[in-house]
Amino acid sequence: MRIAQICPPWLAVPPKGYGGIEWVVALLADGLVEAGHDVTLFATGDSVTRAHLSSVFRAAPGPTAINDIELDAIHAMHALRDAGGFDVLHVHAPFAAFAGAVASGVPTVHTVHGAFTERMRALYREAADRAWFVAISEAQRRSNDDLRYAGVVHNGVDLDAYPLRTDKDDYVLFLRSEEHTSELQSRLHLVCRLLLEKK
Repeated sequence: MRIAQICPPWLAVPPKGYGGIEWVVALLADGLVEAGHDVTLFATGDSVTRAHLSSVFRAAPGPTAINDIELDAIHAMHALRDAGGFDVLHVHAPFAAFAGAVASGVPTVHTVHGAFTERMRALYREAADRAWFVAISEAQRRSNDDLRYAGVVHNGVDLDAYPLRTDKDDYVLFLRSEEHTSELQSRLHLVCRLLLEKK
C-alpha cells in the first residue's frame, strides 16, 4: 500500500526534544515500512526515517513556530501536490494538510492528537463524513462521538529506548493529559506525600 504520513512542519521526526506527535509518527512510519508498505513521510528535512522523506523545509523551525499558518500552508501544499499517487493519506496535522487531504478525494485518515476545542470541533464537523478519524484514547473518542472512527490507537512507545532497570533513581515520573485532572492531581499529591513520608 502507498501511504503518505503527513506530520506537522514544526519539529523533526523523531523530535530532538519536545514533540509527542513526532515520536508517534516516527514509530508508525518506520513500522509500516517494516511491514512492507511504501511509505512517504512528509516532515522537515532534518527528520530521520526508514520511509521516503519528502520535505519543503530543510530544518525544523522549532516549538516557537507551532501553528504558524504560513509554514502550515506551504508544507500542506508540498505534501498534497501529488496526493493521487497514494492509496491513503494519514494526516497528523489538523489544519491545512487535513483540509487539503479531505478535498483531494484520496481516502484520508486523521489521528486526533489534541483536545476537541470548539475550533477543532468546527473543523472536524466539516469533514466528518469525508475522513476517518483515529482517537488516541477511549476518553477522547467519547468526547466527540459525531466522527467516523477507524479506531482507537494509543500512543506507542519504543520499549527498547526505555529498558527495564533494576537499579532505580529516587523519583516518581507521572505523565497525563492536561484535561480533567483536578481529582487525579489530588490523588497524585497524596501518593507523593506518602512516598516522601516513607523515606
